[in-house]
Amino acid sequence: MTNVQVRDVPEDVLARLKKRAARRGQSLQGYLRDLLAAEAAVEVNNEIFARAARRAGNYRATEGESAEEIRRAREERDKILGAAG
Repeated sequence: MTNVQVRDVPEDVLARLKKRAARRGQSLQGYLRDLLAAEAAVEVNNEIFARAARRAGNYRATEGESAEEIRRAREERDKILGAAG
């Protein structure tokens, strides 16, 4: 595995992260590793649209269909982040 170092983290941010880690029974390092993994798993809107375009071929989604796809992706993201937060 690779190490990552973050500099110049404000004290109040560090304190909040330490509290969140403690509430989960984790070290700060473990908590941040889980948080980074969850963030990396989240698709961005461009990836969602590209996947939808590949599935649809020339089909153009309506505004409502696009909004529904984004809503589903955000729910999935929130589940992932909720597990890390």
